[in-house]
Amino acid sequence: MRLIAHIDGGVDGQGEAYVGVTMADADTGEVVAEHGIGIGQGTVNEAEYSALLLALYQAEEFLAIELTITSDSKLVVNQMNGSWAIHKNHLREYANEAKTILGRMRHGALKTFSLQWVRRTENVEADRLTRVPRPRR
Repeated sequence: MRLIAHIDGGVDGQGEAYVGVTMADADTGEVVAEHGIGIGQGTVNEAEYSALLLALYQAEEFLAIELTITSDSKLVVNQMNGSWAIHKNHLREYANEAKTILGRMRHGALKTFSLQWVRRTENVEADRLTRVPRPRR
């Protein structure tokens, strides 16, 4: 299966982090997975990396042969592509987990992978999933 995933992470005013992931079949455009979930207290960068991990785990379950992931996080895209250094140890752990998943996938079905930065305006569906209505405390 050839997949395209759009990912996003966000944090509300109380510090609760949320991830949004949409995944579609690249051939048909059919949405095959959609997630908007809370992950507890965290930073925007932790949420962005968590969205990446969720997309990778989901693509691994689908046995993707081609995977394109788009994100509006320059930090995640540039750190994962090696253009920017990772200075924070906890973010390095996220990146290492992503690389481990990709390694497994490349030893399996995955032939092509890309992680691309897009403008926020091109990432509206994943962004929408980070903003699902939440109960008031």
